[in-house]
Amino acid sequence: MLLRRQFVKSVLAFATASSFASVPFTKSEGDFDETLVALLADPHVGASPAPGYMQAYLSDVVAEILRVHPLPRHAVLFGDLAWLTGFATDYRASAPALRLLEDAGVKLVFGMGNHDRRASFLETWPGRDAHTMVPGRLVTITSLPHVDLLMLDTLTEGKIGVNPIMGGLGKAQQAWLAETLPAWPRPVILCAHHPLHEISFKKGLLSDFLLKCPCVCGYIHGHNHRWLPNWVQWSQTRATIFRTLGLPSTGFRGDIGYAMMRVTPHEVSVRLHQTDFWYPGPNDPRPLRKTIARDNNGQTCTFPLPSRGRGSENGAG
Repeated sequence: MLLRRQFVKSVLAFATASSFASVPFTKSEGDFDETLVALLADPHVGASPAPGYMQAYLSDVVAEILRVHPLPRHAVLFGDLAWLTGFATDYRASAPALRLLEDAGVKLVFGMGNHDRRASFLETWPGRDAHTMVPGRLVTITSLPHVDLLMLDTLTEGKIGVNPIMGGLGKAQQAWLAETLPAWPRPVILCAHHPLHEISFKKGLLSDFLLKCPCVCGYIHGHNHRWLPNWVQWSQTRATIFRTLGLPSTGFRGDIGYAMMRVTPHEVSVRLHQTDFWYPGPNDPRPLRKTIARDNNGQTCTFPLPSRGRGSENGAG
């Protein structure tokens, strides 16, 4: 049995290395599209004894992104990079695949999910908190042509292995948002691991606050492992509204795949690239896996940008 496991590991390692070796890497500025962004959520990669299939799915996604020409300038990861407990070995396990993107010139943007731990993450990715807007959290701004992406940090850390599933912002991040977001100078899409309805803000919901901020054009999240386009409205009698979108897992369970974001002066469009759908174990819907993936693949979700949004006519800052 041990020899069989060693053989399987060797085959997976060889296959992964071979697929990466066939990818052409280029780094000239003409090989990047500033309006294109890869969106990845919930890889759940870990060192042994974590199952190896999540690593294989992540490797496939990275290889597929690296075949895009021109390459997306950014790749945004929406948290749950770690398998279950956020140990340092989890981040070391996924780092080789993700560094292929970085080595090719793709800029990585990281979010934190409920299976992550900030200190362990920073051991493998040191300095990623250097430009945070909120000390102690990973809150970052990515300026694209015509729109900003604001990555929130919704991880609430507990004891090792028992982080709360629900997300939260904490007092400091709430205070920063309350002071900053109402006067944000450009259209902005908020990014986070947790879905919007799980996040409170002061004595209400985050969605109630965001609907009062004219700059907000949308909210994109992970956590559910499903492609979930939706929208939020202030009330039935008011026109204030914005889109929300849940992303698939790159390879854990549920919808399997990633998405590509395209930015234009008038809208942000996100297209789903789905390759599979499954739940490991007795609940695996084997007869329907490929059918569900085929039906979902290629779906899009569009976030309209304000025609005269403050700063919307400007390029990336």
